[in-house]
Amino acid sequence: MRMRQIIHSELGFHHCLPRWVPQYLCVLCVLIGFQSLGQTFSFRWDNSAKILTNNVPIPNPWAGGLNSAQFSKMHLNDDGIEDLVIFDRGNQQVSTFLAVRQPNGVTWQYAPQYAAKFPPNLLYWMLLVDYDRDGRKDLFTSTVAGIRVFRNVPAADGFSWTLVADPLLTQGFSGNINLYVPSTDLPAITDVDDDGDIDILTFDFSGSSVELHQNLSKEQKSTQAFVFRKMTTNWGRFAATSACDKYELNLEPADTQVQTPEPALTNAMTLSEALSGPSSNAKIQHAGNTLWVGDVDGDGRKDVLHGHVACDNVTLLKNVGGNGMATLIGSVQSNFPAQRPINYPIFPSAYVEDLDGDGARDLVASPSSTDIASNSLINLRRSNWFYRNEGTDAKPNFVYRQADFLQEGMIDLGENSAPALADIDGDGDLDLLIGYGGTRTQTGYRASLQFYRNTGTPAQAQFELVTDDFLNLSQRLLSKENLLPINTKPFFADLNGDGTLDLGFWTNTFKGMDIRWVPNRAPRGAAMQLDTTRLTKLPNPTSFSNGENLLYHDIDQDGKLDVLVSKNSGNVEYHRNTGSNAAPVYELKTDVFGGLDVDFNKRSQGMVAADLNGDRKPELILGDLLGRVRVYPNFTTPDAVLKSDTNLIFNVFSGKTEFLRIGAGLFPAVGDLDGDQLPELLIGSNTGGIKYLKNTSLKVNPPIENLELVVYPNPTSNFLYAQVPVTGQLELISIHGQILKSQPVTQLTADASFDVSRLPMGLYLVRFIASDGTKATRKVIVAR
Repeated sequence: MRMRQIIHSELGFHHCLPRWVPQYLCVLCVLIGFQSLGQTFSFRWDNSAKILTNNVPIPNPWAGGLNSAQFSKMHLNDDGIEDLVIFDRGNQQVSTFLAVRQPNGVTWQYAPQYAAKFPPNLLYWMLLVDYDRDGRKDLFTSTVAGIRVFRNVPAADGFSWTLVADPLLTQGFSGNINLYVPSTDLPAITDVDDDGDIDILTFDFSGSSVELHQNLSKEQKSTQAFVFRKMTTNWGRFAATSACDKYELNLEPADTQVQTPEPALTNAMTLSEALSGPSSNAKIQHAGNTLWVGDVDGDGRKDVLHGHVACDNVTLLKNVGGNGMATLIGSVQSNFPAQRPINYPIFPSAYVEDLDGDGARDLVASPSSTDIASNSLINLRRSNWFYRNEGTDAKPNFVYRQADFLQEGMIDLGENSAPALADIDGDGDLDLLIGYGGTRTQTGYRASLQFYRNTGTPAQAQFELVTDDFLNLSQRLLSKENLLPINTKPFFADLNGDGTLDLGFWTNTFKGMDIRWVPNRAPRGAAMQLDTTRLTKLPNPTSFSNGENLLYHDIDQDGKLDVLVSKNSGNVEYHRNTGSNAAPVYELKTDVFGGLDVDFNKRSQGMVAADLNGDRKPELILGDLLGRVRVYPNFTTPDAVLKSDTNLIFNVFSGKTEFLRIGAGLFPAVGDLDGDQLPELLIGSNTGGIKYLKNTSLKVNPPIENLELVVYPNPTSNFLYAQVPVTGQLELISIHGQILKSQPVTQLTADASFDVSRLPMGLYLVRFIASDGTKATRKVIVAR
């Protein structure tokens, strides 16, 4: 039975119904599914909000960024053309892209829903290889000291995975053992001896020479797909040395008759001791190798592309012998390709896949480090070097084309993106600021804020890039106090109690963590007038360590901003403001706010607060270092032990919301970007991009009598703001009953405001008359 087509709709999600079913029925089914499940909060992937750069929309703005990408291809849907699957070693996350046919090849369309179909908790590396020759790519990935294998099997919605080996075994020189691959390495999984089954090449314990694990299933006519035997520990008869451009060639063959037994893991040895292996003849002495094996020059012999953790180059090792055990590496080209060779400051890795859809496999390179935070020398905005194959698949000619393959089509600020939403230009919609980890400049490595203006409509946001350095922030910090900001994270809050949102941010500097704010001199509803001459420090509520995060919010609802601090140990501190907004004094009330105690799986959580379902009660949204999002309802209830809702993201294949991992180092922002009065989630991560989740939660409409009219600041001297629950009429009345000002409220997307700067000091009333006649009144004081 043919697989059902996965159809992409303009609504931003996919379904698994046949082509003849109208799409509106799919939408209805999804909504009914939410209601039947009783799901309080739910979100779905959405790519409909455009991002414009130089007035041109970029194709995959919300793909989330890429740092240490590993490239493979497989069929995600049944359109007959292979799609692209990327595993990022930097955040241990799968990203999926559908191939879209074009007259001269393909383009790639980000399709995040397919990532949910991959096995959870993939670590370090992932390659897709069809080991059983059934036309479906299977999945090879890391496990403890070895390889884990999942078979790709047909399913009603396309494909699923069945675990077939964990770990993969091989017959070594001392019996059956796990086929050892260090977590730092990337093996070559290919048919080395041209007999129709896949073999595996991997560096040995010393990181010096390559082992061949030959698959003998064809030779033995076995019904098993994997019958591996370690045939040699110096396949190709070469050895790497401590120099990145030096190799020992034409070594004596090493086979089963001359090898020493593998190190065995015993109770007397630690795992690290066992994995380090013998080092008496080691040339490099440590792991950290990547391999690609295939014919590079069209002579029918399988060559090697080798990258090492301590090197900045990819080396071509030319095969002058045969294939399989007859392989002989006879020459070394230390800088490959010859024209514009691959060059990263640390650990490059090469992949060969047809990435432009012309039938000839291309070359792409990416850094292979797991610790991207330490790689400040790498430009992680341009870390996917693409070389188009302008020859044939049998005889390639790799020509450099770009350093930012796929990255140029998405928001990718390198690392540690932190979004914030606010109406900066005063046009009534939400603009986007993004803090980021930092970029190397001539004067040092530092970060700033990227600004996108919302040029869309109330029903559909559209963002246009304005600047990479909002307010010239990086230079101002550098020139004022010689600070070099790294990992800048913005937020908006009324930090001086004047009723308008100000800009705040915290950042790492070489002098330690720094919290700053820029006052907004404009009234609410007008374009922000951010006074950068008043760029001043905010009081630090606690000992604030690198990587920890803040949330300014009125927790106890006394009109003053308190602070939550998510700690590196996973607990959340609550610091109550016992002073004022203009002059805060913080008092630690608890270091386990809401019962959120030490939990290293939840460390360094990004935090934001918003009413997600329209019940006028704020929720606390947390995104942790390991890539999970949690929502805590009613988090301002005093002394409550918070319970999280974790099944938040709708999986179109299972038909329900699930607890899906979506990256690492998550930092959320909230704002209504489509005019439905439910805020969306924009989530930054350690890979420098943003992911967009549309809020599809069931909207709660509390009875009007239970809703409150909120008026602030009180007292006030210039502007008075009102938050109203429903549409109606808002009035400002003197103490004698005279209506001084009146305005209709036709939408709830922004606070209503009155200019009271010319009114005499004294007591006034704000009255709201809802459309059904219900009234609410609040007293306010105008003072000077």
